[in-house]
Amino acid sequence: MSSLLFKRSYLSLAVCATFASVNSYATDFTIADGETETTVQTLNANETGAIEEGGTLAVSSTGSTSGAVTISGNNASIVNDGTIDITGNGDTNKRAIIVDSGVEGVSIINNGSILAGSASSNYAISFSGSGTLTNNGEILTTGLGGDAIYASADNSSITNGVDGTITTTGDDAYGVVVRGEDTTLINDGTITTSGIGSDGVYVAINGNHVINNGTITTESTTTNASSPSYGVYLSAAGSSLTNTGTITTYGNYSDGIYANQPDAIITNSGTISTLGDNAHGIDTDENATIVNSGTISTTGDYAYAINSIVSSSGNTPGLTLTNSGTISTAGTSAHAINSTAADATITNSGSIETTWLGSHGINSTGSAVNVTNDGVITTTSEGSKGIVLQGDNATLTNSGDVSTAGNYADAINLTGADASFINTGNLSATGNYANSVKSTANDATITNSGSISNSAGNDTNTTDIAAVYLSGDNAQVSNSGIISSVNDYVDGIFSTGANTSISNSGTVSTAGEDSSAISGTDVTLTENSGTISTTGDNSSAVFTAASDFTLDNSGTISTTGATANALNLTGTGVSISNSGTVSTVGEDSSAISGTDVTLTENSGTISTTGDNSSAVSTAASDFTLNNSGTISTTGATSDALYLTGTGIEIINSGTISTVSDGSLAINNTSFVLTSNSGTISTAGDNSAAVSTAASSFELENNGTISSTGENSHAITVTGDNVTIINSGTVSATGENAYAILGVDGTDTTLNILAGSTIIGDIDLGGDGTDNDTINVYAKGNLTYDFSSANAENITLAGTGVVAGGVVVSVDSASESSRSAALSSSTASISGLARQRMMADSPTPEPVQVAALTLSPSMLFQERKPVAWSQFFFGSAEYEASDDAAAYEADHSGLALGYEKDIARSRIGVMAGFVNATTESSDTFVSDSSSFYSGAYYGVKLGWGQVSSSVVFGYANNDNQRSVIDAVNGAEIASSDFTSLYMSPSVALSSSFEVMDKVELQPSVSIDLMLAQISDYTETGTTSSNLTVESRSLQTTSATLQLATVYQFIEQGSATLTLGATSRNSNDEDVTASINNNSFSYSSSSNGTATTPFAGIDVSMVVFKNINIALGVAMGSSSDESYTNGHFDVAYQF
Repeated sequence: MSSLLFKRSYLSLAVCATFASVNSYATDFTIADGETETTVQTLNANETGAIEEGGTLAVSSTGSTSGAVTISGNNASIVNDGTIDITGNGDTNKRAIIVDSGVEGVSIINNGSILAGSASSNYAISFSGSGTLTNNGEILTTGLGGDAIYASADNSSITNGVDGTITTTGDDAYGVVVRGEDTTLINDGTITTSGIGSDGVYVAINGNHVINNGTITTESTTTNASSPSYGVYLSAAGSSLTNTGTITTYGNYSDGIYANQPDAIITNSGTISTLGDNAHGIDTDENATIVNSGTISTTGDYAYAINSIVSSSGNTPGLTLTNSGTISTAGTSAHAINSTAADATITNSGSIETTWLGSHGINSTGSAVNVTNDGVITTTSEGSKGIVLQGDNATLTNSGDVSTAGNYADAINLTGADASFINTGNLSATGNYANSVKSTANDATITNSGSISNSAGNDTNTTDIAAVYLSGDNAQVSNSGIISSVNDYVDGIFSTGANTSISNSGTVSTAGEDSSAISGTDVTLTENSGTISTTGDNSSAVFTAASDFTLDNSGTISTTGATANALNLTGTGVSISNSGTVSTVGEDSSAISGTDVTLTENSGTISTTGDNSSAVSTAASDFTLNNSGTISTTGATSDALYLTGTGIEIINSGTISTVSDGSLAINNTSFVLTSNSGTISTAGDNSAAVSTAASSFELENNGTISSTGENSHAITVTGDNVTIINSGTVSATGENAYAILGVDGTDTTLNILAGSTIIGDIDLGGDGTDNDTINVYAKGNLTYDFSSANAENITLAGTGVVAGGVVVSVDSASESSRSAALSSSTASISGLARQRMMADSPTPEPVQVAALTLSPSMLFQERKPVAWSQFFFGSAEYEASDDAAAYEADHSGLALGYEKDIARSRIGVMAGFVNATTESSDTFVSDSSSFYSGAYYGVKLGWGQVSSSVVFGYANNDNQRSVIDAVNGAEIASSDFTSLYMSPSVALSSSFEVMDKVELQPSVSIDLMLAQISDYTETGTTSSNLTVESRSLQTTSATLQLATVYQFIEQGSATLTLGATSRNSNDEDVTASINNNSFSYSSSSNGTATTPFAGIDVSMVVFKNINIALGVAMGSSSDESYTNGHFDVAYQF
């Protein structure tokens, strides 16, 4: 303090010596508490100035180049805890503190007050050198152009501390001006301006950095576009701004942050707000990088939260914008983000909201922009769109939510050519006349795997509205997500552009009247594996006038509503392949409708349930429909296939059906049904399953063609030279209904093959006026009444008779089986005798049962009498032949016998019964009960044994033959008859012991079966009862076998038998008649069949006098296979 007093005294003397009117200058000064100094203070190199709290430096005149404090030397510093006041100076262009240009290392700290006068251009601090400036106190200017801090220094640091306030009240008076390079401004306190054209911070030279952690406010409410008050004005290339605090402006055109030079970097995690019209939150004129994680809001008209535009110099700026915070506007035409920049990149993961008219969430007019949204974008007012991209080659990717609630407010709006839009998020529009996605761009690509919903109203139907609206040419839409609308006159996807291509694997749906799921003048739906549906009258699932495209549908296309076609295709050259579902529920609603639509293949389902609703309606010509799926209608006057073109071929292995009146399964004047292995049916009156006027073709049916209604025909042919080949079912069961109906003057051929069933009348037309032919190649029990068929030629290729137009075909299996079935039963009985003669007891003890003994030699040994019983069974299957169906013959029986030695021979008697069932599936069943008796004889000759037997039997037979009557359907022809039979048999056998307990027994036998069957007449059918004459049966069987016998215990043995049986049948021909028309045929069983077999038998003595035996044999050949078995009990007296 004493030194400062000394300097001030010295200076006083100097002043006295050099006139009192000259100001004095001090160095290394201190102004103490309570002191007021009025002279200019100058700091040279390394000098320090201090104004203590309560001290005042009040200078009334500073000169033109100096301030109240002038720093002229490097590394000088000043700390102000008091007051520096130049308000009493009425001169302009004065400074409270001035740092000379070129001075370095300066330190200025203000903890007190710095007050500049009201005169114009009076700055509080003018910083032309370099160093640091820190304000923790008050800096105030009140004059025009009175900047609080004017820093033109390079490489400096300016800090406004937490308690610091920087205030200007005059017009054009900035809070802080930075004109030097590489200077950093940090604001932790408050910067406030209130004059017109007074920016909070103005950066004018390249490479400067502004950090705002405090508050920057411009309070001017000017409406003058030429004098805005920006919160921060970056007018320097490469400048950066980081805001974690608050920036607020009140005037029109007063941006929160304005950057008009290239390479600006703006980072906001704080709050930026503007309250004036045309006052943007952040405004850039050149390429800039903007990162926002805070809040940016505007409340004025035309006030964009973020605005990036082309500068007046014509440069095309770029923009990199990343938002994870909140951006909002509340003024008319105030977009949240507005960019005219080319090559801009805009990324939003935060919240964007606008609430007033015409205010878009994101509006971009530049080309080649890239917009990514995984945040939330919301607009609530009329004409306020979610995202608008107007430039060419724009790319939009959305995984977030974009919603609009205002009228005419599209969620997404694309106008530039070659736009690309990928949506995995949620889009919605709820205001009237608002599209969820609207693209007027040519060559646009839209890919959706998210949700695009529309609940906009369109009550006046004066505007085309859709969840996705397209008016540009060559648009491509791929949907694997959800596209939906819920109100009237609002489509799912609507296009007015040329050559629009759509692929759908997701869901496209509408729920209003006059609202198609997909609609357009030139829309090609190339593939659908998803769901396309509408619920509402006059709402087609797909409506397009496009031509020359192919639709492959493996998904679901459906409508619910009147006059709502599922596929309404009015273009030419359209081809459809369906493996999914196409359906309608409503009157006048076809599943597939078009002027030139070719349904080439259907393996799915095509159906309608309303009146006047064809499943397929087309005027296309010259195509082939291959149907392996289902095509059906349930409403009246609803054809399954309504085809008005020519040259159509249909191949059906699926189902084509109608169930109501006036509905044809296939309706066409000239179609060709070349093959049907499926089902074609109608169930209503005045309907037809197949109706065609085509000529010179073959209709082949091995499926089902049927009609059940009155005046409803199964097949109607009116063309010439038509051949119908039927191996399936053709049925017409209604009144005045025809299974097959022709017309006069045309030649029609009907070939009836095996498996054919025709139920109902046949009229080929033209009684003698044409040349109609019926050829019956079918085999089986069939009756056809062709007496009214007007067929000039009727032939039967199989067994049966043609008489008076009636054709009766007979399956010969019923009669042909009798010989095989009876010989099978008698063979089992004859085998009993051979078993008795070839059997011995296990050991040659004195008391033995001869028939059960394994003899070590073939010498006679006297044996005691034996009483025995045997249960036997057999089951045989016989393959089908040309004239007979396959059949099975089963039998089971019981035999009782007694045998004893007489004159060195063994003689026995036997009696029993056998029940037999012979049947062929769907052809016949025959049951037989037979009683028989017989005797057998055997003698041992030393080298071998000769045995023989004879059996006599009587049988009652009940027979049921299944008949298909073409008029009356399935019937049963019943009959019963008797038969007598005799079966002699002779066998030669021997036995050779090959090792201990093992013997080989070769044998050969011949069986003869002779039978006489009584005549019989069938009952139970309308016109198919046969009268069959009595006839004889004869079967000769020769068996060669080798048995290997193993004695496994003393009185027990096991036998393995291998052999073959050759059977020759020579039955008398079957002679039958029906309605006094006789015919005959030979039995299909006649001839010789050889069947190898193998068997195993086990026998043992269980008590001294009781022996049991059981065995089974199986044989198989190409003609037959069988299994026989037995169980014996014998008692030796």
